[in-house]
Amino acid sequence: MSGLKQELGLAQGIGLLSTSLLGTGVFAVPALAALVAGNNSLWAWPVLIILVFPIAIVFAILGRHYPSAGGVAHFVGMAFGSRLERVTGWLFLSVIPVGLPAALQIAAGFGQAMFGWHSWQLLLAELGTLALVWYIGTRGASSSANLQTVIAGLIVALIVAIWWAGDIKPANIPFPAPGNIELTGLLLRYQ
Repeated sequence: MSGLKQELGLAQGIGLLSTSLLGTGVFAVPALAALVAGNNSLWAWPVLIILVFPIAIVFAILGRHYPSAGGVAHFVGMAFGSRLERVTGWLFLSVIPVGLPAALQIAAGFGQAMFGWHSWQLLLAELGTLALVWYIGTRGASSSANLQTVIAGLIVALIVAIWWAGDIKPANIPFPAPGNIELTGLLLRYQ
């Protein structure tokens, strides 16, 4: 793609992919993990962060060396051929009708929890969020990348602030004994 406007740097690529990989699950998954794993779920946060950032860095480097508006689908095409590139593109596209309303619902849920919003107020919050996302999308990839880089930084800062304000010390969080960790059961639970 010789006409590709290359406006994203490494930091922006890492920010984009970090928020994409963490997604809205960063807000919902910890609560679900706490229900299932109790205190052991506190170790999920550092592990999640440690696992996500290297993946984001790899994709940012791939994007820098093989720039394409196709993103992940382009990389799949380079590795496995055009058929799987098309399949990957369609899979990403198919997530939008389901993922966008779910993300808007999660975002509006914060308004409900913090301000006691109901029905029409939640709808207005969802429509306002959708309009904001659309507006940022029309401003170009750089604007979206900058915002998502800030969001990724704020998520990490929020986790650190909660850890610090809660006076949580790693020694106070019981690490599960190796004999108590059932990886097979954990993996099967989420399939």
